[in-house]
Amino acid sequence: MANKKSTAAAPNKAPRSRESASLGLRIDRLPPLLRKEAMDYVEFLEKKHRYPRSRKALKFSWAGCLSHLKDRYTAVDLQHKALEWR
Repeated sequence: MANKKSTAAAPNKAPRSRESASLGLRIDRLPPLLRKEAMDYVEFLEKKHRYPRSRKALKFSWAGCLSHLKDRYTAVDLQHKALEWR
């Protein structure tokens, strides 16, 4: 079974809450392969939320820049061209 862990907080870390202690115990009870999978998932979540995503509004300063071509090409022409590029 899992060793008892110290309840003292590690340096630079907040003390463990009941929920996190319970989670730790549940992870400790898993078989080694599932424990590794759980750790991989925790690392994924840490990376995903480490850097806040920019919430800048999108700029549409390019809108209308090709309006001089609207009489030259139809939407269907552009769809065919896009298929050629794929």
